[in-house]
Formats: sequence, C-alpha cells, structure tokens
Amino acid sequence: MTAARPHLASAILDNPSGSFGHSVKKRKVCTNCIALDDALVGGFSYGDGGVTCLSGDTGTGKTLIAYHVLASHLLSSANNLATIIDTTGSFDVLRLNDVIRLRLRNRHSSVIQNPRAAISEKKAPSPPDGETHDNEPAHLLDKISITPVFDFTGLRDAVREFSEKLTQTQDPRASPTEDEDEDLSTDSPAGAHRPTTPQPHTQAHDRARGEGKDAPRPAALLLIDNLTSIIQPLIRAHYAGGHDILTTFIRSLRHLARTHNACVLLLNSASPSASAFPAPGTSATGTATSNRAAGGGREVGRTMEMQSLPSIFASNQSVPLLGAALAAAVDVHVLVSKLPRSERDARMYYGGNGAEGGVRAGGGGAREGIAFVRVLEVLLDREEGREGRWGAFVVERDGVGIEGVERI
Repeated sequence: MTAARPHLASAILDNPSGSFGHSVKKRKVCTNCIALDDALVGGFSYGDGGVTCLSGDTGTGKTLIAYHVLASHLLSSANNLATIIDTTGSFDVLRLNDVIRLRLRNRHSSVIQNPRAAISEKKAPSPPDGETHDNEPAHLLDKISITPVFDFTGLRDAVREFSEKLTQTQDPRASPTEDEDEDLSTDSPAGAHRPTTPQPHTQAHDRARGEGKDAPRPAALLLIDNLTSIIQPLIRAHYAGGHDILTTFIRSLRHLARTHNACVLLLNSASPSASAFPAPGTSATGTATSNRAAGGGREVGRTMEMQSLPSIFASNQSVPLLGAALAAAVDVHVLVSKLPRSERDARMYYGGNGAEGGVRAGGGGAREGIAFVRVLEVLLDREEGREGRWGAFVVERDGVGIEGVERI
C-alpha cells in the first residue's frame, strides 16, 4: 500500500479543511463539449487520478465521448501518442476519422473567426497556408496504435507493451518510478552517483528538440474498448477470483498512469437493473429468490455483479457491469445514460407499466413523440470530489458531433 503524501505544517495551518487536491491544477484532456467539461471540471486527468471508467449501455454515446477525448489528446500536442486496445474487434476507425475531421474543421473555423478561440489546441500540427486539411486526419491517425486482443492474457500483454513503449519514448528524468523514488529517499552522500547538471550532449539534445525546462511532458492516452467483454467471463466463472484479477489489473493501470503521465479510459457496459423488469406477476424479490433456488451460485454471482453505484437520477435504473470491484478500483467512474429530455417526455416514457410501458432507462428505446437526451454523471471521484456532477448532451444529426444541453 502506498503511503499518504506528506504536507507542510504551514500548508495545513493555511488550509484547515484539508482539501489539498483542489489547490493543484491538474493536466486534463477535454471532451470539447462545454456541458460535459463543466461537469468534469475541465475533463479527464493525466497522471494521478488518470484511470477513468466510462460505463453506459449501447447507444448512449460513451464511445463517441471517448473518440472526442482521443481527438482532443492528439490535437493538444504534436508529441502526444495514443494506444487503443480493441477487445471486441468492433473499433470504428472510420468514425474516429470523422470525429477528427469535424474537430479540425471546427478549429479552423474558430481560428478564422477568433484566433484566440483555439488556444487549447495551438500546439497541434497544422498544414501550411494554402494546403488542404484532408491529409491531416491521416497524420493524426498515424500516432494511434490499435491492438486487438481476445482474452485477459492478451490484454495484459498489450498494456505491458504500451508501458514499455512509453518508457522508451518519454524522458525518464521527468518522472521517476516508485523504485526510483525509494532510491532518491535513501541516505547517501549528496550528489553521489548523480550529477547535479545534465551532460552537455543532453543539453544539446534538449535544445534540438526545442524543449525548455518548463515545457510539459508529452502525454499518453490508453483506451480499452471495452473492458467488460474480457473481465465478465472471468467473474462469471469464478466470482472472487475474477474480481481479484480485475482489482490487480486496474491497480497496475493506476501505477502506469502515475509513472508515465497517462490518461487511461476504460469503456464498460451497463445494463438495466434486474429489479426494474420483474416478470409479469413476479416481484423483484421473488425473481431473485427463484434464481438462487434454480441457478445456484452462478446466478447469485450475476446478481452480485450487477450491484454497483446508483445513478443520481431516481428514474435511471441503468447499472454499470463488473460490479463493486470496478467501482472500488478506478480513480473516476462516469455513467452515460439516455433519458427523457423534459418532464412531458418523462411522463410519456414512464407512464406505462413494466418494460412495455417504457421503463427502459439507460439505453432507452425511442418511442414516437418522445425526445431523449444523453446524460453524463460522475458516480465516483477519488481525487477531486466531483461525485454528483452531471451534464447533458445530444448527438448531432451527423452522428459525430456532440452538443451540450443547457439545464432548465
């Protein structure tokens, strides 16, 4: 277990509440949607607190959000790299390409109208004046590596390769590992075996790369799409053992994020709560009892798997899969749902009885005359205390853009 970080006594005196996490400005990557970035207080973090799980049912927009975060990451610096681990073989490169093209068009339009509008993406490579932007998406896609995996062993090996790649490409002096931290804390003569100034060739190398001492480190982003398809079979086969594997794996991801200044996004599926759809004439309690009697430990394991953090919206019965073990391991847990947009829409949607009456919160099947909105809400946040914050958005007609919805 890692020891708590020490604080100066003077800092404690000046800040008796002890909320030191908010005093440090964290490096983040945005979604490019104001409503969502406000809910996330700037976006998803790199480094400490950098492992985020995006849970949501099919069609809620969680994958589209991840694509926009990936585009923001690549556009924010020419040195940033990204790796996508595809566990289902369904990663949509064409849609990601469309997202990048949209973001480039929007940035180009913003620069023409207001040169200061795109300041957050000013470090991204841009073609010279008079050249087309058509080849720039391909240039950005060249910085993304996609690794298909089919089981947990492949997933673990892909993450190890990602870590080794970052070790080779990043400056190791910028962020020592935990073992190096221990070496630095040992009692040894000042300056022994550790030069106080960089070697001349190192200084020349830094100048050639144009890196000042205050320049930010190149950041990395790892997207696992998705975690459920790999971990869920392990949990169903052996509940306790599967959760131990999940916890250990995410702990290694948190160490990777801290060591390499990385942002790790885990896509996770969600499902309507079992209690939301009792069979006709059967209560939720009765259904659970019959499952225990008929299905034994496997069904009990599935019921326990469904237990997780609840939504802040009482009508939202969508529950992230992989259970409490996932919620206890990640730094930030976000749920993306599809809900009725207005009170009128909610009355129409939830007005019936049972599943046919419309209690299908989370994924949401469209009914004629009902408008829906996507909602991103923070279920858990270990670093910044953003639990309960939320933002609403809609997917534009092209299926690529996302636009925030103002609260009424």
